[in-house]
Amino acid sequence: MNRSAILKLGSEHVMLAGMKLRITDTDGFIRSIRAINNRVAIQAIDANFAAGKEHVLSILQQSLQAKKNGTMLSKRIEIDVLLRLACTNQISKALDDIGLKNGSNNVLIIVIGKIADLQDVQKYLAKNYKLSNVLKISAKKTRLLSSHHKIGREEINACINNNKIASILAERANLLW
Repeated sequence: MNRSAILKLGSEHVMLAGMKLRITDTDGFIRSIRAINNRVAIQAIDANFAAGKEHVLSILQQSLQAKKNGTMLSKRIEIDVLLRLACTNQISKALDDIGLKNGSNNVLIIVIGKIADLQDVQKYLAKNYKLSNVLKISAKKTRLLSSHHKIGREEINACINNNKIASILAERANLLW
């Protein structure tokens, strides 16, 4: 994901956009992003806690399926996505762990909605922010995620997928209730 991408997941459309920014008012920033279009669900997280595009798409698929089945962890899909990405069922812990903080941030914006609305958000973000690839997985990010989620070497070695951390975190998210 170099800049931003609109993707189709089943019958739904999602947009992922990354940026590096300095934030002085996290609540104000999130309110301003959500005010772009009130017909979409928007979540903004610290991209350092996303194990690549594969991880985020797995979580989005889980949340969309849970919405369809009536089994979401929250009443709002953007909160369900937050909880699953953080691998917890506690909103305050999820915000503490993967929410944006004042200061420098690698920000991942996740938007769910109709394609025309997603395109509006995409245009706004491209016009007002310098978009960048914040989902790239690195050794440093892998160490951070392994340490934060207490993923041991044995668990990593037992995983057969290429992005082992993404697979492990998606599996843990799927087991939440």
